[in-house]
Amino acid sequence: MNFRKAIILAYVFLGFSIGIPTFAQSPGLTVSPVKSFVQLTRGEVLQGVFEVVNRSQAPLPLDVRAQFFGVQDELGTIAFHDAQGIATEENPEAWVKLKQPFLLLGPQEARTVLYTIAVPSDAPFGTYSIAAIFQSKFPQPKAASPTAQLLPAIGSLFFVDVVPRTGEELSQTGTIEIEHFGIPPQELIEFRPFGASVVHALKLDRIGFSFVEKSPLTFTARVLNESRYIARPTGTIAVRGPFGRDIGHASFPEGAILPGAARLYTIAFEKPARGGVAGFLPDAIQKAFLPGRYTAQLTLIPNTSYTNAPEPFVFTFWAFPRAFMLSTGLLTALGVLMIVYRRRILNALKMFLW
Repeated sequence: MNFRKAIILAYVFLGFSIGIPTFAQSPGLTVSPVKSFVQLTRGEVLQGVFEVVNRSQAPLPLDVRAQFFGVQDELGTIAFHDAQGIATEENPEAWVKLKQPFLLLGPQEARTVLYTIAVPSDAPFGTYSIAAIFQSKFPQPKAASPTAQLLPAIGSLFFVDVVPRTGEELSQTGTIEIEHFGIPPQELIEFRPFGASVVHALKLDRIGFSFVEKSPLTFTARVLNESRYIARPTGTIAVRGPFGRDIGHASFPEGAILPGAARLYTIAFEKPARGGVAGFLPDAIQKAFLPGRYTAQLTLIPNTSYTNAPEPFVFTFWAFPRAFMLSTGLLTALGVLMIVYRRRILNALKMFLW
């Protein structure tokens, strides 16, 4: 195999994860800021600076370029294309310009690089996602060399909201839609009265039901952003029991959704521990749900005035704690026997003691 062209490109992007570090880094190279949210009007120009540090012991040449990016899946994995289609005719180099598009950093050298973000006067309203990519440049590997060469590259992400000026009107606003909210099938326990093989053979899939036993539970939500602006929704999940009593709440995780894209969120729900006398009970019993029908409601807030909030999404699920029910049933049966046969039990106890 010819390894002459085997070059590893180490792109270090934060994407849209929960924690936001203060800088992006790859082997020997750091750039800050890693992510910037900017709100500008048509024709407006914004100036800023990058902090670039070469942490290696060798000189590091860098080439800097701008490029639109989007996402390629529901997990927020970055793809370098104009995902929302609103900047196809634009040149990313016209949006983000650096005073020094080529850098040569010495060992352990830190450099401040000026940049400008300029919005074209005829740019459509919406969010533009642009990355300033710092790509290291090294000589080509020797033809006879069987080794690969590491070329670090770092992207500083910009989310530019082009908003109307005073007197301008946005022709239409969008919304974020909760397409799905529920418990993944692998988190549920399936009950088939005749066995799974018999039900499948006779095509009686509707016979039986699925349920949960105890927390923690995992909810999944698929949210679609139909707006032209990036959405960073916040919200809560409220779980209510069979009698409408609140069981607990969970916060919706952070994470941005680009215009026209969908994102899949995973939310962990932990049932609060009971206090008082119940605090001495085993953990399995404290976290168990009482048998019955439960509801979970997801409420989202888009956190932007250019995106409408969706209606709360409610779904139902059933709980049947088998271990809890078995132990409760045994204790109940024992109590009934004690009451019904109390005289015989007392007489037998007296005879034993005598």
